[in-house]
Amino acid sequence: MKPTLEVQQTLTSLEKSLWDKDLHFDSDDGNYTLSAKFVEVDRFGHRHSRTQDFMAEKRSRLSEMEVPLADYSAELVSEDTAMATYTVEVRFSDVLELLHCVSLWVKVNGKWHLQLHQTTHR
Repeated sequence: MKPTLEVQQTLTSLEKSLWDKDLHFDSDDGNYTLSAKFVEVDRFGHRHSRTQDFMAEKRSRLSEMEVPLADYSAELVSEDTAMATYTVEVRFSDVLELLHCVSLWVKVNGKWHLQLHQTTHR
């Protein structure tokens, strides 16, 4: 089912912030936090859990997002669970990559938590 316009805008903003290399993912100041069960499957098929080392390494390799969220779509899986899909052009260490992305967001106590993020080469 389609989320409300407000939820769509929130999720779009959260997805864009995933590609902000200066974002502190677990900060109380942030718009969201990574779920305790967070898993990322990166563009090489490697599985990562929520660790400071992984997040720091990811930020260090990310240079910039070239084209934000092409073909973006968000769907509610349940009342408090949403799935976002999109394509993005991202520069990692001077290499431009076109990636297809899927994120699973869970809303807990009014705050969105990123549960799963997966990228694959397009």
